[in-house]
Amino acid sequence: MNRRTDFLESVDAVLKKDADSLRELIGSKLTDVWLAWHTDHDEWFSDEAVVFRFGQRQLEACHIQISQLLITWNTVDLEQPPSWLGCYGEMPLVWQKDRHPSIVPALNATLEDIAMVEYLPQAPANSRELLYALEFKFDSGSLSMYNALDENGLKSEPLSGPEYRKHWIAGGVERQ
Repeated sequence: MNRRTDFLESVDAVLKKDADSLRELIGSKLTDVWLAWHTDHDEWFSDEAVVFRFGQRQLEACHIQISQLLITWNTVDLEQPPSWLGCYGEMPLVWQKDRHPSIVPALNATLEDIAMVEYLPQAPANSRELLYALEFKFDSGSLSMYNALDENGLKSEPLSGPEYRKHWIAGGVERQ
């Protein structure tokens, strides 16, 4: 597979490309989440895509660099070793289901909304907003996939604080 180059760098770009598809997930249940697992180290290899499955729909997302996000739909074959970005073919990686503790509270929960989250740096004055996270709001809580400085991070709490602005797919902008 060739290395992907269609990373998005702003909320507007993501919404232009994926808002309708993200909106279609609302009301669905999160059935499972797949992570690339490094078998030699027995740990999550967080540089590869995270695969969120909502029934038959599969959302694949990956953060890279400081403010880039790639979203694809139904392209990852979970029967094949992870190499979604096309550059980790030599590593001993396998797809593992529901291995991160932050995923567990969201499993089988109904998705109520999705936010594209921007990080608003406090300084310098000429800095721009950074595309930071996807936050999934479920009837049982939240699951955030965030940019952990050029790799993916997961947490089960909503992102909060004055440095975040959330653009909800179902409508509305929220400043913490």
